[in-house]
Amino acid sequence: MRRRLTRAFIAAWNPRYANYARAHGRTPAEQVDQDSKAWPGGHMTGFVLWNTFRLRKAAKDPAGLLYGQHRRPRSL
Repeated sequence: MRRRLTRAFIAAWNPRYANYARAHGRTPAEQVDQDSKAWPGGHMTGFVLWNTFRLRKAAKDPAGLLYGQHRRPRSL
């Protein structure tokens, strides 16, 4: 049974999940519905894959991980 989304629950979204939803042009609640349809056996699969890809990409560039791609100090 899926948990009913309340305002308090929606306000407490993990920031990474909120960024994942934003990257796909949706709100977190809309993204949960989309992922439940796309991956019925594991509705967090899309987020896990997206986040793993981003972390692996960031691990190749530690300065980007610490400062963000656009905030990297010029000396790095």
